[in-house]
Amino acid sequence: MLRGAFGEVFATKKCFYNVQAVHGEQWTNHFDVQSYSNQPGFEPASVHAQKPTDVADTVFYLSVIRVFRAAPEYVVISAVYAQNGGLRSVDINGSKDGDWIHSNYLTGSDSDAVTFGRARAPATLRHYGLPQQIDIQQYRRKFASPLAKTALESVTDAVNLHFNFGEWARQDEFGPNGSHQTRYLTYVQTAEDRVLEPLCNQEFVDEFKIGIDPPY
Repeated sequence: MLRGAFGEVFATKKCFYNVQAVHGEQWTNHFDVQSYSNQPGFEPASVHAQKPTDVADTVFYLSVIRVFRAAPEYVVISAVYAQNGGLRSVDINGSKDGDWIHSNYLTGSDSDAVTFGRARAPATLRHYGLPQQIDIQQYRRKFASPLAKTALESVTDAVNLHFNFGEWARQDEFGPNGSHQTRYLTYVQTAEDRVLEPLCNQEFVDEFKIGIDPPY
């Protein structure tokens, strides 16, 4: 989703093909965005200046990536918001020398605010300027940053709209100097993807219909 001196941030879609969507089921499909160790085997997204043509534009999720300059060198905050704009997940990770630092190695308030890298406390959300709710339809009308200013030294913010079960994304990157760049990301579809993706996506549809998309 994003790369820079702070390392790389990935979007991950996990699918369990042999489990029927049931309330309380542990092995349900899952979508996540967070920084991780640089992965040379991962194929990067193709970046475009214009929206891809002939694609569905149903919002899958909205995600936010905030990068701040803080020990160990950078702190990378990633959050995912559901289709209704409600906060699903927040992850806090570190970065040094361009690669991922596990949240266990964060120090001070950043370490105190997380459990297994996941931020839980409302005070933590305020500290990083993350809202509990984002009006996705309003965002799509104005494309103005929905994030609050913080006392931290900002490097960059990216707000990502993931469409059609992650087939493509619109990324708006907001710089601390007021700049705003828009780009579109698409992903290579392999022969295996063309077989497995429809099955995976149907699992997401079935889970959403019965309200399975729990925050964590």
